[in-house]
This record gives sequence, structure tokens and C-alpha cells, in this order.
Amino acid sequence: MKIKNPLLVLMSLVGIMACGKEKPPTTKHISFYESFETGQFRAILRPLNNQLNGWIPNGVADISISNKEFKIKSWLDDSANVTHRQFVTMVSKCPTISNDSNGDGLIDFKEAFQSTKKILIPLDSDLSIYSEENPQYPKGNFNYEQKIDLNKLQLQNNMGLELNGKALIVLGTSISKDLPNSVSSFENALPQLSIPIACGIIKKIN
Repeated sequence: MKIKNPLLVLMSLVGIMACGKEKPPTTKHISFYESFETGQFRAILRPLNNQLNGWIPNGVADISISNKEFKIKSWLDDSANVTHRQFVTMVSKCPTISNDSNGDGLIDFKEAFQSTKKILIPLDSDLSIYSEENPQYPKGNFNYEQKIDLNKLQLQNNMGLELNGKALIVLGTSISKDLPNSVSSFENALPQLSIPIACGIIKKIN
């Protein structure tokens, strides 16, 4: 049989072959800040190791995450006029005396955090740098406020920013306090400035 239009037949065969192939999946680029959970978050800070600073250390941390910005306001009442390192951590609960693995009656830095890898955001004067070389943290009774573009926020190991259910922990008691040698230190800080004195679990409030 003679084919009247070979070009038409060829085009039909090409069309059938194309229909049999799967199209490659399309991917949408998601920017750094779009991967975060937005909203309002709050942590109520309560005393830890109250034999050191008593029941005074109480405070609140309010965090806001919009599509492009991270904001935090925190305050703490404390009679010890010392530097208070504060961290958003990957820890999912505030430590208790059950974390006192060496039995010295205190919850030290290592017992509370297990390791520095559990730190998500150091809440110091520059949220764009993850470094303990020249940190500037608040002191004593403090009011702390910072905001930063989410694309500039430096996270430990570039972890995602899922705040709900994470612990915010504050460190630091008077350097005149006598502590047992078993109390661990954070980086090169004195044991007194490394020991947790307040903690709160971050919860989404809206």
C-alpha cells in the first residue's frame, strides 16, 4: 500500500513517543526564610539552680518571625549583676535535678545542654555571627531586644528554625559563689558564668 503523506506519519510517530516519556518534576526554589515557621512565640523564664540565685530569676522572652524578619524581646529580673548568656536551644525540655548526673546538687552547663551542638541561637548583640570570641550578652536585670533579616540569622550548623517546644536557657550567677569543681564551664567562661539560672519552653501563642 502506498503511503500518501509520509511526513504526516512521521510526525504522528514522534508525538506518540513523546507522550510515552515522563516529564521531569518541576522544583520550586524555597528561600532560607520561607522554610521557617512564622508567628508569635513566647517563653516564660523560671528559676533553675535556685540555691544559687534564689527564686528571683523570672522573665519572659517574646519572639516574632515574619516572612523576612526575626525579632526577640526578653527581660529577666535577677539580683546578680553578672553577664547572662542566653540561648535558644535544641533541648525540648527545661532541665531538672534528674539531669544532675554527677550528683553535686547542681545542674551545670553540660548536664543541661549535653553539648554545645544543642545551641541553636546565641542571643547576644549580633545575631548574624555564631561566635564566642567576643560575645556581648546582657547583664543583671536586663531588657534585651534584637531583630534581624532571616537570611542573615546565623544558626548552629544551619539547622532549621522550628522554635515551638524548644528551651530558652539563661546562664550566670555571681562570681563570688563557691561552686564545686565538678561544675562544668561553657567554652572559656568561669563556671559561675556558665551555670543555668533560668529556663523556659518556647510556645507558639497565635
